[in-house]
Amino acid sequence: MPGRGVRVTAGSARGRTLRIPRRSVTRPTSAKLREAIFASLGGFWFETVADLFAGSGILGIEALSRGTTFATFVESNRAAASIIRSNLEKSGFADRSEVVARPVEAFLRSCDSVFDLVLADPPYEYADLDGLITSASMRLVSEGGVLVLEHASRRPPPSAVGGLALSKTRNHGDSAFSVYVRDSGDDSN
Repeated sequence: MPGRGVRVTAGSARGRTLRIPRRSVTRPTSAKLREAIFASLGGFWFETVADLFAGSGILGIEALSRGTTFATFVESNRAAASIIRSNLEKSGFADRSEVVARPVEAFLRSCDSVFDLVLADPPYEYADLDGLITSASMRLVSEGGVLVLEHASRRPPPSAVGGLALSKTRNHGDSAFSVYVRDSGDDSN
């Protein structure tokens, strides 16, 4: 049975309460941290978003609520993926999204799409964080795109990987997020 709900903080779905999976399955991003993430992205426009390790889907739904055109949610836990689908219906974004119920690593190997914004919220104890960021940056982040990594504040993120430069890191208690940007001038052809 799902736990308590989480509210969308801004945009067209503001105030909607969404279901979250059991605490043992996911760790939902707090409202304060979500607001900080999106405030830090204020100068960017994101047409497409990938929400990796999506859990309840709250990060991607926040992006859709704030004007993103299309979002892809990747979640390996089938019960959580079902909750994401329900949350997308409830928030009115089912027609502007897709849910991929498979491990992020498998998605990264097979995905041939690129995204303007990649939101990655892996388990805080995720073993190969550098490899995850490198793979995501090489496969998913568009030219001029952004990757936001949520991580434990006690675990410093890599400074630069896979063509992405670390733009900023913000700590919020035990949680932190780091913003990586791909230079739009990587290829001058």
